[in-house]
Order: sequence, then structure tokens, then C-alpha cells
Amino acid sequence: YRVTGNKSRMNYWLKEAANVRENLMKTAWNGNYFAHMVHIDPKPDDEMDSIFMKEDFKKDWDRLSLSLTYSLNRGFLTQEEGQRIIETFRDFRDNPPAIESGVGTETEERYFSEWVTIYPAYLDGFGGAKSVGTGMNACLCSFGAGALSKGSYLYGYADYGTDILERLKDLCVRDGQIHFVYYRNGEVLPGVGPATWSSGSIYAALTEGLVGVRDGGNQYR
Repeated sequence: YRVTGNKSRMNYWLKEAANVRENLMKTAWNGNYFAHMVHIDPKPDDEMDSIFMKEDFKKDWDRLSLSLTYSLNRGFLTQEEGQRIIETFRDFRDNPPAIESGVGTETEERYFSEWVTIYPAYLDGFGGAKSVGTGMNACLCSFGAGALSKGSYLYGYADYGTDILERLKDLCVRDGQIHFVYYRNGEVLPGVGPATWSSGSIYAALTEGLVGVRDGGNQYR
């Protein structure tokens, strides 16, 4: 509507967007980033059959998600909000936590990188102990890394954005290509998702972040 000059409809949708943002921040912002899920029914304090599910629900308010990396590039965060999300991931890089076992106890291994699909792992909701560290339950994703790198340039963390790209390059050299998902120790997790999704995310970080050429239209035309 802005492009077509329809100011009345433009103003209507700008107000709608402002309302969505206000309610989103009021409902899901935990002070540093967005909660992975906000539970309405059942609530974390309700009785549940599984003690693991109860713990999973409680952790959702502070659980890191790959969705946070994409939120950096959606054009609705303030500078301070973007910084807090980036600093959360950077702190994860600088202080990698211990890798959890399938029953929630810590092992001696540390996370290879901060590009988590989910952290901490779900102990019940993804199918129990066997799912921890596989599929999308507490693994590492290169497509999230690309989005995080791009967002880091946008919010003034160029050194961090470049560091992410350097580490992705090292993975590509090591394996001969970029993969979609990795185990928490950095090894390739085969057969999960399209690597082209990751390549596109990294390409966007390189061109629009590192190089600084912004796509003003769509599909890089």
C-alpha cells in the first residue's frame, strides 16, 4: 500500500503491525529474547504425567531456538532488542555449555557452536531420551548460523558476524560442503533437511552482511 500510494490502507496496516508487536513483546519477550513457546493450556504448573514434560514446559520460557536468529532479519526489533539476542548467542559461543545426555544429565563434552536448533534439549516432547541430539532436538544448524551472521552485521556486531562465516567456511573445507544439521559436537548429522536452505542463508549473510549489498527487490534480481 505504501508503494501504490494508498495511504489510508498503509496507515491501517501500520497500526495493525504496531499492535502485533506490542502484544508479542508483552507476551513472549523474556527480557533478552523471545520465549520458544508460551503455554496457555496446559500451563507449566499443571499436573502432568511425565516429570520430563513438566520440566520441558518450564524451560520453554528461556529455551533458545533457531527462530531467534531469523527474528533478527524481520525488521521489527529495536536496536537494543537485536543486541540482546546477538549477545545471548555470543555468550553461548564464549561459554559453551555441557552436552546433555538423553536423561538431562550433563556430559563432559561441550557444544561445538552456538547455532542451536533448540537448547536445552526436550527430554519428553520429541519422543524421549532417544531423540536428544538428533533430528532437530538440540542439534546445530548452519541455516541458523547464516541468519545469525547476517543479523550481526545489521546490529553492529560485524566482528561476530565475520567470525561465524569463518567457522562455516572451516566446516565447508573440512567436509567438502555445507550440511543442513550437525551433531552437538560438530560432526555431520546425515539425512536431515536440504543443504540448499543453509547455502541460501549463508549466501545472504555474505552478500547483504559482509559485502553490504542489500537486495531492494526480491530473489536477488
